[in-house]
Amino acid sequence: MLGYFKEISAKVSFNVITAMLVLLAINLLAGLWGLPLRVMNITCVLAFVFFVYTLLPSSLKGFALTLREWGRHLPP
Repeated sequence: MLGYFKEISAKVSFNVITAMLVLLAINLLAGLWGLPLRVMNITCVLAFVFFVYTLLPSSLKGFALTLREWGRHLPP
């Protein structure tokens, strides 16, 4: 069961790190292009929403499987 938690946490942390790197790249590119701060913020929010949308289903599935696994170990 501990291996399962490590696998889920590794997937989640990889997605979060990827999202942070993409947001940083978007900010740097927007700054280099001279875009206004409002455009940079909107772009970052859209990128964040996209990554949360891709991250959330796997996290919820992992959470549901974890609850099911815990339920097996509870006394009747």
